[in-house]
Amino acid sequence: MCQNAGTCVPSNTDPSASFCLCEEGYTGRFCEKQIEANPCASNPCQTRGYCALSSSNQTYTCVCQENFTGEQCERSNPCASSPCLNQGLCQAKWNRTDTWFTCQCTGAFTGSRCETSLLNPCGGLCMNG
Repeated sequence: MCQNAGTCVPSNTDPSASFCLCEEGYTGRFCEKQIEANPCASNPCQTRGYCALSSSNQTYTCVCQENFTGEQCERSNPCASSPCLNQGLCQAKWNRTDTWFTCQCTGAFTGSRCETSLLNPCGGLCMNG
């Protein structure tokens, strides 16, 4: 009668009835339903990151505080100091050993930190020659 290693427990009622005492991870009248594990239950997000469940409750995404980045907010955010100039968009990057950033420049700017104007690449004002 009980499934998934559930234990049948008789009751002292008249007429006699029984119920299933389910193992951890199972529920239902006959322990037939598996309880979905909550991937956020283990607090996978570090440095006070927020664990956000997907709509299916099967996966999660860590929402990191401003000074941290990484899949589990485990790295210092290289964009926290706003290294991109002239309204460039900083994008944090990382691999197993390193953390770095790239700047996505807007408008008429270029360079690793969006520091060079395409309108005046020599910098400053150009004067008669």
